[in-house]
Amino acid sequence: MRDQRSVEIRVGIVSFVAIGLAIVGFALGTGWAVPGQTKLISIRFPNSGGLQPADPVTVNGVRRGQIADVRNDGGSVLVRARLDNTDDLSSDASATITMLEITGGKKVEIVPGISAKAFDPSHEISGTTAKDVAELVALAGDLSEDAVRIIRNIDTMTAAAKDLLSDEELLLNVRQSAARANKVLGDLEQVVSDNKDDVTLTLQNVKELTTELKAAVEQNSPAVDTLLRKLDRVVEDAGAMIANVDQTVTHSDELIGDIKGLVHDVKSGKGLASRLLYDEQLGLRMDSTLQQLRRFVDKIYRHGLNTNVRIGTRP
Repeated sequence: MRDQRSVEIRVGIVSFVAIGLAIVGFALGTGWAVPGQTKLISIRFPNSGGLQPADPVTVNGVRRGQIADVRNDGGSVLVRARLDNTDDLSSDASATITMLEITGGKKVEIVPGISAKAFDPSHEISGTTAKDVAELVALAGDLSEDAVRIIRNIDTMTAAAKDLLSDEELLLNVRQSAARANKVLGDLEQVVSDNKDDVTLTLQNVKELTTELKAAVEQNSPAVDTLLRKLDRVVEDAGAMIANVDQTVTHSDELIGDIKGLVHDVKSGKGLASRLLYDEQLGLRMDSTLQQLRRFVDKIYRHGLNTNVRIGTRP
């Protein structure tokens, strides 16, 4: 009886130890930690990317916790995760949803950041979603049509190139052009070789001429400055002359206006000039006056002028 009870106690102890080891192994395998010893942080992603609760969270590749929950929030996805420690996170920390294994599974990879300001657990971390195999396969499917079109274009270009290369006349022309170009290059090389000394001498002469020209410019710089100042004065005098010409033209315009007014008066019968030209009575009177004046002058010429002049007394 005692042996049977002892066996049962041993079996119970072994069972409790096995259950405890299983719980510890599960906790170590899933990153489970006591809630009171972890910190809850919030990460906002544009989409969940297939992330599920209990998926691992790593910091620089080191497992530090797991996902608590995933929910839609204001057009994006808010993920809350439990970490064992956030002391090494900075305020510019970021996160990315990546594949856990090639066969499946997701994880959140956190980059601590480089800012000197520590991370505040009450603030959210901005995250992005990396492309997974399924998205890459879908993208490859979208690109397949473009790839087929490109291959067809390559086939068309290959056929055109084949037709072009099969043209014997074209190939002959190309060969002849290449031969001529080769001959021209050979002749040019021969010319350069034959005239190498002359080319060198020419370059030296050009260099000396440039040096002399530079020296001449520096030497005659004061004279050039004086000439420029004289040119400035000439330009100023020309400006004054142009102003006088403008004034003369203005006066000419006024004179022309006066002449136009006089001609208008003559045509309209106004003014002295019009009367002298068109008034017959005035013309007759002027002729009579001139005749009398002529007779008076003739008498003075023939008989002289007898005058009685008293100055200073009354008659």
